[in-house]
Amino acid sequence: MTRKSFLLLLPISLLFLGLSLPGCFQSKQAGIWRSDDGGETWAFKVKIDEKQSIAALNILKTVFDPTDPQTIYFGSEGKGMYVSHNNGDTWARTKIAIGDVWDIAIDSDDPKIMYVSVFSGGAGRLYATRDGGENWEMVFADAIVGQPLYNVVINWYNHNNIIINTGWGGILKSEDQGKTWTKLAELTAKTGRLQMDEQDSRMMWYVTSTEGIFKSEDGGVSWTEIALEGLKPFKGGSWIYQLERDKRNNTFYLATSYGLLLSQDEGRTWTPMKTLTPSASLPIVAVAVNPQNQEELFFVAGNTVFKSVNEGESWQVRKMYAAEAIRIVRYHPVNPNIIYLGLRAVKK
Repeated sequence: MTRKSFLLLLPISLLFLGLSLPGCFQSKQAGIWRSDDGGETWAFKVKIDEKQSIAALNILKTVFDPTDPQTIYFGSEGKGMYVSHNNGDTWARTKIAIGDVWDIAIDSDDPKIMYVSVFSGGAGRLYATRDGGENWEMVFADAIVGQPLYNVVINWYNHNNIIINTGWGGILKSEDQGKTWTKLAELTAKTGRLQMDEQDSRMMWYVTSTEGIFKSEDGGVSWTEIALEGLKPFKGGSWIYQLERDKRNNTFYLATSYGLLLSQDEGRTWTPMKTLTPSASLPIVAVAVNPQNQEELFFVAGNTVFKSVNEGESWQVRKMYAAEAIRIVRYHPVNPNIIYLGLRAVKK
């Protein structure tokens, strides 16, 4: 990727004023938004039936069925997991236990097998289904009260192997689909998210909120922090919201309180990307790269969506005038013209 001079498409002063700019969309609730035209227009996709909706739900996680791109699941704050089989036109609540659903993992060989991490009753729990959600069993309950299971990863090389990370920094592994568990490591960084490399399942990243990025090359047994030193020059850069890895060109995008950062050496050094938001003024909380066109990407800050079609050289803006904050931006896995936003109400 070459870095060139940046074109600001809108004056920054206009961005933060309550002006009715072309391409703006409005919301008074949380839930899911969807665009079918690459982010030009947006529709509120919250219908359950004629009387019910998901409009009041805060979205924690969205996951697509790896074998059916029209099926999408989301985990909510306090209200369990929901599913849509028509790209989000309508939704239904699943039979998983009520609670905060932090993560959802679907077996790509057999999508009837799913694992869902739920924080309920003051503890993190992992539930599994082997019949597409008709029946669920709890396969792990954290003995340490008050700590969620932040996420669950199915090893794509051996689908019997599952890895979870806990709120106390534990990295645990099961080699029998959750029947028994072994602790691989306990990291000093307590709050993090696991990512597994798409070509080498032994390589993983543990992305923390404030203590950098840890990397493992042996399946999670040993970990090395790789990014914190490179983030120090950027005020708020070590406060991380999301790591987006583009495997096509080995590029890392990091959404932080400083802004949007770029690395082309797997996180060891970072370069700030110029955006329409001044550095350290408004946290960038989510970023997504087009799976079919690496020059196109979205990021979100507050209640505003930003889009670039030239690797960040210039940006377009779509602003939502509402109290709700966008926390998730996701491309549809097959049709990149379809983009989803997950919202959470701002706590006052």
